[in-house]
Amino acid sequence: MKEIVPGTEAHGRALEHLVANELRAYLSYRRRDEPLTFFRTTSQLEVDFVIGDRVAVEVKGSGRVGERDARAMAALAEDVTLARRVIVCTERTRRRLDSGVEVVPVRQFLEELWADELV
Repeated sequence: MKEIVPGTEAHGRALEHLVANELRAYLSYRRRDEPLTFFRTTSQLEVDFVIGDRVAVEVKGSGRVGERDARAMAALAEDVTLARRVIVCTERTRRRLDSGVEVVPVRQFLEELWADELV
């Protein structure tokens, strides 16, 4: 098996896959009747996951997230009123961008998800 090295494209894909599976499992196990979709603009900006019309989740494999990483969420927020906009990443501490987007370490994101604090 090939090692997945943090900071690589493979690491980002693996992290996104992990979050996708956890979101699907959560919605199923909790019997939440909300669609799990994605959002893409005509200019190809994309938000990885949209839960119902309330929560947007973007996954970044990088160790440092900035406003540039939240551009797709800003585009989505123009069309839909969202309760939360979250970027899941490998940063060590939770914080909030100036745009209001929450930056959440992956471990904390999963803990909050399964504690019913996210959706």
